[in-house]
Amino acid sequence: MKKLFLIQISALLLIILTAAASGTPVDDKAVIMDLMEERIGILSYYYGGKMTFEDARKNIAKITAEGLFEEDVAFMEGFSNTEVDQITDYSLEIISCQRTSYGILKGTAQVSWILLGPEGYWQTEEEYYFTAECEKTGTKLTQLKKI
Repeated sequence: MKKLFLIQISALLLIILTAAASGTPVDDKAVIMDLMEERIGILSYYYGGKMTFEDARKNIAKITAEGLFEEDVAFMEGFSNTEVDQITDYSLEIISCQRTSYGILKGTAQVSWILLGPEGYWQTEEEYYFTAECEKTGTKLTQLKKI
């Protein structure tokens, strides 16, 4: 009787642990980190002349939505034939990130930039407020504002 009871308890624990492992929520901070790093990479390649406007626009459309997409495209058009300081390195930290009941991610991020401009290398650190929308097809950044 004890043996049967232990087998049943073991089976029940295995089912519970398996269900808990497969139901682990997505790490929202990691999702935002990936989106912001991808956006930085696309814009850096475009401004560095390594990506065409149309390719950059298509790639930005995959990870941004609403006003942020329109802002990015407007900046790309506005700065297409000008010298823009090049990103040589950066570090990104998601300071806070929370999911609302409507599936919106919001929070703050800090970026430490190392840039190369006409005057040489220079560093700056900026904090940004972000929002992102979680859709069936994935998550897209909708807002990124310097604080």
